[in-house]
Amino acid sequence: MRKAKRLTKRIQKAFVLESSVSPVPPPRKSLSSTELRISALSSSQKSNSSQSIHHRRSSNEDVSIESDDSDSARSSRSSSKLDAELRLENENLQEQLSFLLIKIAEKDNIIHGLDSKNRILDDQLREGESTMRLWINQLKNEILSLKEDNKKKDTALVAYQEQNMLLNEEILELNGRRKCEVMQASFHAAQKNENKEYGGSRKYSEASDCSLIESFLIEDDEENSASIEDESEFVLVADQEAPDTETCVWEETISGIKNNHQWPNNNNVKLLIRQGVPPRFRPRVWRALMNHQIVLRLGLYSSLANTQPDEVVVKQIALDLPRTKRWLLNDYSPQFREKLRRVLWAFANYNKNIGYCQGLNRIACLALEHLYEEDAFYFLRLVTETLLPQDYYSENMAGIRADGALISEILSEKAPRLSEHLRSTDLHLDIVATVATNWLLVIFIDPSIDITVTLKIWDAFLFEGNKVLIRWCIAIFMYNEDKLLKCSDSSQVMQVLRTNKLLEPKDFDRIQNFAYNRINPFSKKYVESVRRKMLCDL
Repeated sequence: MRKAKRLTKRIQKAFVLESSVSPVPPPRKSLSSTELRISALSSSQKSNSSQSIHHRRSSNEDVSIESDDSDSARSSRSSSKLDAELRLENENLQEQLSFLLIKIAEKDNIIHGLDSKNRILDDQLREGESTMRLWINQLKNEILSLKEDNKKKDTALVAYQEQNMLLNEEILELNGRRKCEVMQASFHAAQKNENKEYGGSRKYSEASDCSLIESFLIEDDEENSASIEDESEFVLVADQEAPDTETCVWEETISGIKNNHQWPNNNNVKLLIRQGVPPRFRPRVWRALMNHQIVLRLGLYSSLANTQPDEVVVKQIALDLPRTKRWLLNDYSPQFREKLRRVLWAFANYNKNIGYCQGLNRIACLALEHLYEEDAFYFLRLVTETLLPQDYYSENMAGIRADGALISEILSEKAPRLSEHLRSTDLHLDIVATVATNWLLVIFIDPSIDITVTLKIWDAFLFEGNKVLIRWCIAIFMYNEDKLLKCSDSSQVMQVLRTNKLLEPKDFDRIQNFAYNRINPFSKKYVESVRRKMLCDL
C-alpha cells in the first residue's frame, strides 16, 4: 500500500511539470540605430544565451524524461508487485473465507441439532408440566377432601365432646341425687326397723345410724359399680364417701339452676352462693350459670382458635402469656399456656371491637382452671358481653372509667368522712376511682387478694352480675377505713390498698357483711342511674 501511494505522488508531479508554461515576453518599443546595434548585439548575446539555456533546458528535459521513464518503470514494477501481493492476499482471504464458511456450516448443523433437541425437551417439559399439574390438582383435591373430612370429624368430635360433657354432668347430678335419696331412704328404713324391733323405746346413736347408712350405700354401690372421671385438669367425680348435707344441697341447687329459669330471683340460692360455692361443685355451678345466659355454638370455637388474629393482638398476647400465673396450681405447663393462647386468640377473632385487653388473660386463666377449654372461651364472652356494662374493655374503656367514678360517688354517700379524707390526700387524683378501676379491670384477680376470696366474689358475680363488684369495691374501702384515715398522702393509701394481705380468708365474713348489709339500700336502679350520670360526665 505504501508503494502504491509513492507511485501516485510521482505521477502527480509529472503532470505538474508538463502543465507548466514559459512566461510571455513583454512588448517591444521603437529603437534608434545605435540602440538597434546595441540591441542586436544584446539580442545576439541573448540568443546565444537563450540557445545555451534552451540547450540546457532540453538537456534537463531529456534527463527528466529519462528519470520519468525510469520512475514509470519502477512504478510499473512496484504496481505489478503490489498486484501480486494483493492476489496472494486475496487468495489467503478466500481460503480463510472458505474455512469460515465450513465452520459456519458445522455450527449451523450443531445449532440445528441443539434446536431439535430443545424442541424435544420442550415437548417433554410440556408433557411433564401437564402431568405435574394434573398430579398437583389431584393432590389439591385430595387435600381439600381430607380437610372437609377433618372438618366433619372435628365437628363430630366437638359434638361428641359436648354431648359427653352434658352426659357426665347429668350422670354426676343423678348420682348425687341418688345418693341423697338412698341416704334418706336408708335413714327411714333404719328408723322403721328400730321402731319395729324395739317399739320405739330405744334410739340409735348417731354413729350407729351413720354406719348403717354407709352399709346400705356400700351395698348399693356394689350393685351399680361405675366410675365417672373428668379428663380435664380439674376432677368432676362422684364422691366415694357417703353424701352429706352439703352434697344434697348443692346437687339440688345445680338442678334448680339448670331447670328453673327464674333462678336469679331465688333468695335462698343467692344467699347460698354468696357464701361461696364448694370447690368440688364450682365447675358445675359455673357452667350451669353460663349455659343459662349465653348460647353455645358447636364448632365455633375450633375455627376461631386456629385462626391468627391481627399482628398487634398476637404480639400483645405473646407478651402477656409468660406473665400470667395460675392461681390454684403452681404448675404452668406449656400445654396450659397453649390452651390459654388459643382461648385468647378465639376471643380476639370473635370480638373485633375488644380484640385483646390486659386483664382478659387473668380471667381466661381462672376460667381454664375450672372449665373446659371451649367453655373458657364462652366464659370470656359471658363476662364481657352479658355481665359487665359496655365499653369495659374497649379502646377508650369508658365503661370501666364510669364505674370507677360511680364507686367514688357512692362511697361519698355511704362513708362521707372516709371519702373526704381520701380526696384530701391527692387533690389532682381521684384515688378511689383509680384503685377501684384496677380491681374492676381484673375482677379482683389480684395478688393482694387471696384467691379463695376472689373465687367467692366470682361466684356471686356470675349469679347476680356487675352490681356485686361495685358492692365489694366499696366494702373493701369501708373495711379498711381505720387504716386509710391514718394515711396522710396518696402513696400511703396505695400502700394500704396494694398490700399482699389486703383480703384474706379470715376477713371474708366481716367484709361480706359490709358488701351485702352495711351499704344497703343498694338497688340495681340506683346503680344504673348513677352510672348514666358518670357516663355523661366523662
